[in-house]
Amino acid sequence: MPTASMRNPMPTALIALGTTAMLVMSACSSDADQATEETPLQASSESAIANSLQGQLLTPGTLTVAVFDDSPPSAYYTNDDRLIGWEVELVKDLAKRLGLDVTFVGGSFGSVLDAVETGAADIGIASIFDTQERQQRVDFVNYFVGGTSWASGTGSDFTPIDPCGSRVGAVSGSAQFQDYLPRASEECVSGGSEPITAVPYDSLTPAVADVTTGRIDAIVADDPVIAHLANQSFGRLSVVETYVEAQPYGVAVAKGNSGLSEALQSALETLGRDGTYTDLLGRWGLEAGAVEEFTVNVTNAPETE
Repeated sequence: MPTASMRNPMPTALIALGTTAMLVMSACSSDADQATEETPLQASSESAIANSLQGQLLTPGTLTVAVFDDSPPSAYYTNDDRLIGWEVELVKDLAKRLGLDVTFVGGSFGSVLDAVETGAADIGIASIFDTQERQQRVDFVNYFVGGTSWASGTGSDFTPIDPCGSRVGAVSGSAQFQDYLPRASEECVSGGSEPITAVPYDSLTPAVADVTTGRIDAIVADDPVIAHLANQSFGRLSVVETYVEAQPYGVAVAKGNSGLSEALQSALETLGRDGTYTDLLGRWGLEAGAVEEFTVNVTNAPETE
């Protein structure tokens, strides 16, 4: 995993400490007393889960998470160097339910699976499609369904109905770059048209600049990413097609670490039952990708990435 972009934000333990202090200060109110009545039971349950995972974590008591940290709205840094994003929030919620602190290790999209596979991280999250090919490397706990969207510069005559001969940007190592665009290009060639030129990017931020200035014709990425980029483009970027080839996203876990996979699946189910899951997606405008069942290694995963 690249080290130049690795950054560890404030540990969850410090945040939890501050929250605890606030609760102590407000203990004189009846509302605060009532809110903390279930804490011992919750703490006991979380402690039991955390203890059961100790032999399966890099650092006892801490969930080490590999993340693609330049992919808004999933995970990205603010101007004051805070790591935020909907998948960051989801992982923090999961770690809390498991009674664990959390440490994020940032890197490129491709580094996330590498980190899990080599044992440099306990889990990885980066809006990763759960595919049969990737299941050969890691296990997946599925938590969302997303597809591929196209975007081009506002006013452009580009259309994804006929992308042949165009230059299209995508994140290097992504399903769009490795599988979707090559298949679309093959269709162009077999039909007697010019191939698509897939242009790799480490992140799509520079790709937006290139597509709006005409250096490339379009970009493709996951639906939440394209929607966010378009919303932040001040009208320069237009979404021209959405939700193509929808697939499940999965949290990556080392092969055979069934204890951690089952714990994450159980924690997701808890988040689903108490409304935390739907509330989180709602805050980020991602309700359309919600799932009703949290699965492990979907059996109908596509054969390619």
